[in-house]
Amino acid sequence: MSIKTMTDLLKKQEAERQDFAIGVYDEWQLFRKMEQELLSPYDGAYESAPTSVQQKIAQAREDYFAEWGSDGRLAALMEARHNKEREKLAERQNIAEQLQTRKKQNDRGR
Repeated sequence: MSIKTMTDLLKKQEAERQDFAIGVYDEWQLFRKMEQELLSPYDGAYESAPTSVQQKIAQAREDYFAEWGSDGRLAALMEARHNKEREKLAERQNIAEQLQTRKKQNDRGR
């Protein structure tokens, strides 16, 4: 898909954000499943689990948010890439406008 307008780019980026949200949800489901499996011997109660199980769950939760959270590594990478894409497109559009303006000015002189 060739991105020619800012609207096209923004639509593409919104689709990527939605895909990312699906990934976030899927990863959260995996975390919840792991958590439930670890807590099943303790009637699903975090407070009833031994410290080692609580620590494992806490670490997994921390890892999840570091990677998948709204301020996590993947969200930050995507946002940085989206910003660069918008800047690059704006720059290309600006150059195209300048060239078009120069062409019109040159055509007036003929």
